Amino acid sequence: MDRVIFVEIFPMDKLYNLSDVIIFPVQNMHGKFDMPLAVVEPMACEKPIIVSDLPILKEFATPANSITIKKGDMEHLAQAIIDLQDHPEKRISLGQAGRKFCQEHLDIKQVAHIYEQIYQKL
Repeated sequence: MDRVIFVEIFPMDKLYNLSDVIIFPVQNMHGKFDMPLAVVEPMACEKPIIVSDLPILKEFATPANSITIKKGDMEHLAQAIIDLQDHPEKRISLGQAGRKFCQEHLDIKQVAHIYEQIYQKL
């Protein structure tokens, strides 16, 4: 347990940047936001992420920028965590790819421009 911390309130960017790996092994997205900030925020902070294979998460998490496990597969989750612990270069590569994804697809100016185009069509 010396490698795991649980917190209730903490500035998320600082929490992400204290972490080596972010884990989001949810069973479903009921009651959660349409855009899973728990996935894209750590990606933007250049942190590798492990997610469940839920359809909505596939919009953000790709084999290039994250590790996807079958939902509920705790053995695969444990293997993925150990793999990232043992391969720091993989952690770095996934983190960099995640940040690049966010820069290319989630830039606020780009998103605002898309919304502007949609509103002009209405």
